Amino acid sequence: ALLLTIMAGSLHLIFGEPAFIKDLLTQVTWQQAAVQFAQSYLPPAPVSEPAVSYSLSFDNVGERLGAGWYFMGLGWYVGLALALALMICGSAGLAQGAVRRARRTTALLVLAVLTVFLFRPLLGEHDLVRAARAEAQGHPDEAEKFYVRAMREDRWNALDLGLHARIGALDQARGRTDTPEYHLYRAELMVTDQTLPEAIAQYEGIAAAAGPLSALARDRANQLWVTYGLNLFDAGAYGSAVVTWQHALDNQPAMWIVAFYLTRAYFAVGRYDDAMALAQRSIEQTSDPQFLANLYSNCGDAQLRNGEFGNAHASYSKSYFYNYVPNWRAITSLTGSVDN
Repeated sequence: ALLLTIMAGSLHLIFGEPAFIKDLLTQVTWQQAAVQFAQSYLPPAPVSEPAVSYSLSFDNVGERLGAGWYFMGLGWYVGLALALALMICGSAGLAQGAVRRARRTTALLVLAVLTVFLFRPLLGEHDLVRAARAEAQGHPDEAEKFYVRAMREDRWNALDLGLHARIGALDQARGRTDTPEYHLYRAELMVTDQTLPEAIAQYEGIAAAAGPLSALARDRANQLWVTYGLNLFDAGAYGSAVVTWQHALDNQPAMWIVAFYLTRAYFAVGRYDDAMALAQRSIEQTSDPQFLANLYSNCGDAQLRNGEFGNAHASYSKSYFYNYVPNWRAITSLTGSVDN
């Protein structure tokens, strides 16, 4: 019973809560983006944490199983080990016939749990294959039917912008240019062409229409605001990057990666008080040690420029406390040296 409960809980998380899994995957993407930003713009560049996975993929049911388990906490693994230990200990006191019956019953129940949670996602994956085949054979109506069915059978597919864009491409081929999917497809073409302001405007128009794609379009627009700000920051247009990232943070206050970028952009334009205030607010939004260390160092840099030497020293010390190997940035800031 414990084994089946643990299995059902993890499978429900992976296949029954697609929006939650998508949010977790987004958080991982932000974590990776924070590391890349630190390596590119913060001196000296830290080494990435070896415990962070950079190969999570949810492209098919099998990959979703493997990647979903990455998010399970220590209690899940302890519970699984306990369930197996209880099964081994329990079977040791049974006759061989009873042990065989218990194993068969357990195997059948495990198969039943897997069937309950995997049947519809596998059906949706099959329909995606049929949709791609129909599209390749020049049957747009049939392809759209299978795409829609795949989204209905597995809610994860409904969160995939790429599938909605494929339907938009089919709409374009049939001359239907008034659908939300067509406008989404056009927006993604603009992203490919690196015309981000136009793509953002297109997505914000879809979001304002309050249709079925409104939430997806709003999230995508915020992502593009962040990317556009990075392009401006990389080009040295720090003031424009500040305005862009402020807009993204206003749209989605929980987007802590934007707050992280802004702490450095504020520093670049001399808004040290804003950099300190935002860094201190953002510290409560994450527990990743490398990210916290960089936030504290950003705060310390701003305090140093403001002449708050004691506070800066405290911030650098906290940076080293949260991530001490290899946090050269905090060490050199504490010692006042630029050498390793």
